[in-house]
Amino acid sequence: MAATILRDMVPVPETGQKSIASILRAVARMGRMIQDLLDVSVIQVGRLTIDPRPFDVRPVIEEAVEAFASEAAERALTVDVDIEVGLPRVRSDRDRLFQALANLVGNALKATTQGGIVIGARSLDERDVVLWVRDTGPGIAEEQQGRLFEPYWRGQSTYKGAGLGLAITRGIVEAHGGRIWLESKPGDGTTFFFTVPKA
Repeated sequence: MAATILRDMVPVPETGQKSIASILRAVARMGRMIQDLLDVSVIQVGRLTIDPRPFDVRPVIEEAVEAFASEAAERALTVDVDIEVGLPRVRSDRDRLFQALANLVGNALKATTQGGIVIGARSLDERDVVLWVRDTGPGIAEEQQGRLFEPYWRGQSTYKGAGLGLAITRGIVEAHGGRIWLESKPGDGTTFFFTVPKA
């Protein structure tokens, strides 16, 4: 709060402005980490609450693209969308769905140094819609794939983070009665898929 007041109300030299911006970024990271820890604790005891309602998933995907557009642009990565024409509405908790999707998109961008990612959605069967995030990163070795959704497990990853995002995403998907899986080969990128019920 004090850093925000300094940024918005007090004339500060450029050096001080950079320091304030650094403080605010650190506060945001800590806030996200605390929320992730709370989410994992709730998921582990089976008490994650969701508020499912019918809605069109396209705006959620577009929001995810917008949220990561500047990061992708800074690293010269593309973010494309592949949504089935006439995609049925889903019945889901919109905020939690966005959280799950954002976790996957954030991970994909961390893993990708050239090329980009694709966020997609299509009707899977009479019951479900499947969403996916595909990257052009280095891929994941088969022996590591079985542990990816364990809390705090990071394998050989050098990416920043506490290793909670995939565990949280799985918890959100399963709270909706869905499932999550991946397809990946070293050197050939990774695609994460998850299902949500149709409205």
